[in-house]
Amino acid sequence: MSKQKKETLAVAWCDNGMVDGKFMEGVVDTLINSGVEFCGSLRAHGNQIAQQREMLVNRWYDNNKSDWLLWLDSDIMITPEKFLKLWNRKDAKDVPLLTGVYF
Repeated sequence: MSKQKKETLAVAWCDNGMVDGKFMEGVVDTLINSGVEFCGSLRAHGNQIAQQREMLVNRWYDNNKSDWLLWLDSDIMITPEKFLKLWNRKDAKDVPLLTGVYF
């Protein structure tokens, strides 16, 4: 029996040089407690959100070491439970982007 490769995930976010403690608490808690193999993070700081987002996506594509990219805005609070709802519904063919939690 062959062992199936565990899918990996990198997390990315943009910020203006500072992030809220609640944001980082949610990211760290999710990294530690979700059971998913995280293999990197990408961050862009500045005040031009469109350029920051483009830079992060290009950097991930150019240096991709993960199967998936979790995109979060730095003003969103994620939890392991919210993350696992996204993770368990991922579909590389029909829904190839794993993104953050929004209203």
